[in-house]
Amino acid sequence: MALVDRLYDILNILQVHSSISQQELENSLQTSRQTLRKQIQLLNQEMSDIASIVLENRKYKLIIQDYDAFEQIANGALKQGTDFNSTNKRQAYILKQLVESYTPVLIDDLASQVMVSRGTINNDINQLRKVLEVYKLSVIGTPNRGLELQGYELDIRTAYINIVLSYFNCQNLKLTDKQVILKNSPTPQTSIFTKSLLIKAVYTTVLRIKQGHHFEEDIPYYHNFIEKNI
Repeated sequence: MALVDRLYDILNILQVHSSISQQELENSLQTSRQTLRKQIQLLNQEMSDIASIVLENRKYKLIIQDYDAFEQIANGALKQGTDFNSTNKRQAYILKQLVESYTPVLIDDLASQVMVSRGTINNDINQLRKVLEVYKLSVIGTPNRGLELQGYELDIRTAYINIVLSYFNCQNLKLTDKQVILKNSPTPQTSIFTKSLLIKAVYTTVLRIKQGHHFEEDIPYYHNFIEKNI
């Protein structure tokens, strides 16, 4: 796991819990106390003057000084700041192309776009395949055709939200659009993490419907209120 992913694991847990004991946090992350302390120290350096993680009475808690700036971090600013030297970011980019492309994706094109060798891209694809097993998705390569993503629509959207939108912004989504989404949220008093997830979910839904992708089967509690308005 890339270090930046672990930093976000820590942030996500601390946004959900007002405070959490050292032991609980260590168990959740499956890491040692020494490693956790080093990672929190690094995270505090990255969030300087924006937010801080403090330890009081053997419990960790997140204190936010600048909510606007912290929202940018929560939306993936630390990940988005990485370049394509990051294996995880290259994998996110490959998945982005597979989801957003209307035609099969060529390996040579991917290698050219992220400026690495074909062999490196092949390694990235193999690693991505393992990651996507959790989502029950497959990357299928066909000679003289290219790569395609196969799986259920709900799983594709979930993987896109969790992997791609962690490293890449919601393109073409204006501030006013985000404000409308949050204003119409059934629970407006939610955490920054939850608001970010809601915006990503709406963005992904609109993207996929515009591409003509719909759910193959009924999903409990899901209602498509926007299909006719796109």
